[in-house]
Amino acid sequence: MGIEREIKLALPPELADAALGCLAELTQDEGRDVPLDNIYFDTPSLALTNAKIALRLRKTPEGWLQTLKAAGTAEGGLHSRHEWEMPVSTDRLDIDALERVCDDSAARDTLRRAAPQLGEIFRTRFTRRLWRLEHEGAQIEAAIDRGEVTAEVDGETRREPISEIELELLGGDEHALHALAAELRTALPGLAPENINQTRQASSSFSDLVVRHASYGVVGADDFDARGPRRVRAIDSTSRAVSTSRVVPAERAVSAA
Repeated sequence: MGIEREIKLALPPELADAALGCLAELTQDEGRDVPLDNIYFDTPSLALTNAKIALRLRKTPEGWLQTLKAAGTAEGGLHSRHEWEMPVSTDRLDIDALERVCDDSAARDTLRRAAPQLGEIFRTRFTRRLWRLEHEGAQIEAAIDRGEVTAEVDGETRREPISEIELELLGGDEHALHALAAELRTALPGLAPENINQTRQASSSFSDLVVRHASYGVVGADDFDARGPRRVRAIDSTSRAVSTSRVVPAERAVSAA
């Protein structure tokens, strides 16, 4: 288990080019682009989101990764949360493997209870421009993410933009993260701390459609899925891996797989 510590800054799209130039000048490096595709999962009642847990499959140039993130804190744009990540061979979740490595009993139990009803809720696709730098004695990874979150509702694809800066502490004192964020905000007026992670941000973006947090009232997932109406991903009752087959309603998902 690792503890992820990062600052997220909402990046107005009109400032994106200036932000690229600012970080390139700071690091004396143009950075490198990494395309990332992500699939996020939850139950029809959003059991994971409501427990402040995120479950994700990510496709990188090197292959697929599955990630479980537990409840954490977010203040002033600084996000701190436990994270478990491992490679998988295909675009299928391996729930058993996640349960084996997750040493947070509350997160593990929530995942175990949710597993039979897990389905894909939305996708994100973006390009991440990456830099590694040393700042005030700390090692930091800086990233600019630009892309979109997509979901299909009633056969119509809905899109919301993604535009943000992430500063992740790789080693050293957390103060250096805040110092770097302050420098960027001085150089780029308009940057603002982002306290909502992409899972909750996407749910909020589509809350006027069908997906809402418990605080807003949950609607039925039969109306919503990121691949299309009434499509869910089924849990294989033997391997407990999430497949991509079309299935019948959630209560029959295990047997149908």
